[in-house]
Amino acid sequence: MKTYKRKEDNVIFPWLQKHLQSQTTIVDIGARKGNWYREIAVFFPDSEAHLFEPTPNIVDHITRKFKKETQHIHGIALSNEKGTLDFHIDLELGGWSGLIQQRENGQYKTIQVEVNTLDSFKLKNVGLIKIDVEGNELKTIQGAEKTIKKYKPIVYFECADVHMINYNYGSGEIFDFFNNLNMQILDLDLNICTREQLQEHTASKSSFYHNFIAIPK
Repeated sequence: MKTYKRKEDNVIFPWLQKHLQSQTTIVDIGARKGNWYREIAVFFPDSEAHLFEPTPNIVDHITRKFKKETQHIHGIALSNEKGTLDFHIDLELGGWSGLIQQRENGQYKTIQVEVNTLDSFKLKNVGLIKIDVEGNELKTIQGAEKTIKKYKPIVYFECADVHMINYNYGSGEIFDFFNNLNMQILDLDLNICTREQLQEHTASKSSFYHNFIAIPK
């Protein structure tokens, strides 16, 4: 079995290989350079995939990288609204780029990007939604609610107080969203999280406990 550099990847990729149905659509929101998707595509090479990433030079990179007819690159940000918004590229910590500037003394390049909801794409047969959007998780899943209700996909998402605080919400609202859809949240020890346990994890400093799996109850 392959060993990955990140502890969380050593859990999620074998778990997805076992639990994700083949031939379902994979959605990667906050795809960055496509490294995460590349690993899951090893197990599901023929699955339809939609990668969402608003950073222009990275969009160019992954467009050249993923050329199969089943691989679709969307150079936009996803949220719970449609329009054009400022996107702040963190010039020192690229992975912290997003719709809000998160570091008080950070150096940023601000551009305008198209923003839309996942629901607006009306994707079919969605089996997996991966979300890594540096704090905008709540709005992103709100914009995907119809898709999640319809297909009950696995939702693998990052959720950390250090990012959410900048968007003025907490992990309790994430818990309530999935609970209202009759879904439960697992941490990467593969234990079901209560609302309080989710809050404990997202407040921790460990990146391992900032990653979660939402599945139907």
